[in-house]
Amino acid sequence: YGDYLAALLERTARSLPAHVRLTQQHGDITDLATGAPAAPVKISFADGTHLLADQAVIATGGGLPRLPVEIRSEVTAPLLRPHPWAPGRTLTANDTLLILGTGLTMADVTLEVIDRHPKAHIHAISRHGLMPYGQTAFAPQSYRTDATTLRSATGSVRKLMSATRALAAEAIRQQADWREVVTALRHELPGVWQTLTAHERRRFLRHARPFWEVHRHRLPTSVADRLGALVRAGQLTIHAGRVSRLITSNDQVIAHFRPRGRSAESQLTAREVVNCTGPDYDISTSSEGLWRSLLNRGLVTQDALKLGIETSTTGALVTRDGSVSTQLFYVGPMLRARYWEATAVGELREHAERLALTLSRMA
Repeated sequence: YGDYLAALLERTARSLPAHVRLTQQHGDITDLATGAPAAPVKISFADGTHLLADQAVIATGGGLPRLPVEIRSEVTAPLLRPHPWAPGRTLTANDTLLILGTGLTMADVTLEVIDRHPKAHIHAISRHGLMPYGQTAFAPQSYRTDATTLRSATGSVRKLMSATRALAAEAIRQQADWREVVTALRHELPGVWQTLTAHERRRFLRHARPFWEVHRHRLPTSVADRLGALVRAGQLTIHAGRVSRLITSNDQVIAHFRPRGRSAESQLTAREVVNCTGPDYDISTSSEGLWRSLLNRGLVTQDALKLGIETSTTGALVTRDGSVSTQLFYVGPMLRARYWEATAVGELREHAERLALTLSRMA
């Protein structure tokens, strides 16, 4: 997909009007500064160089995963890979790997390890022990969800969940696929999310989010089949529980966790642990200099639930004093603070198009 985007950008650049020029500059940006309303944005790079712009769009995505705060860990690299892209240990054929998280990234890491070490054993753990469902060859537009049923339940997570179940059950009765309902609901979710109070959003995050995500973010059929075969063969074991502590012993990691529904702790021993708990969107604790600078300058605001950042309908940053920037914009997964659905290509394409239209009108 990255190759496709690069080719698309290159093709677009070749067809730009004569008055438009695309220049790509590579480097680490450490600061964005604004001055008087008519003054340009000053973009500072780590090498000491600067760039001036009328508007700037931040499109950096989410941060790398961090260990959940409830896990006490004395384990460091290489026994612990803080994120899936960090270098790890050299595993041998029959080694055991522990993955924190049971979502899409867990699937990627599991298959990567199994491809290299077909006899490896993998344990994956999350609070509910839910794996994403597999995709099917359904036609996304073949089933039309009655959106009025969902809209009538807005404002309450309990009512929304009940309405969603009812719509899925009705689809199945019509010999359709519940995935068609989920796909149809994606288009309603931005408006629905904005009807929820902070209290209801917290309820969703605590109680409903894992169930929505395994239905919403699904696995390709071939991947789901491979994971299912690994589970049946006993090579992949999925645990539901909370990890409380990671310790080292004899060059291995011992994970203490409490299985869901039990009071007594259990232990898992692995040669390596990989953190696949998902991106960290809390910019208040970010190690990236750009976000720290923006926060210190009051040019960006973290949303109350730490899902992302506060933005206007156009993607403009909301500053510390509540004003809407006319120079700084954002597009990417941190828009989920406003829309919730902001991580998949379909939604990101819409956000990018809306922002592009806004900027073109300002030119």
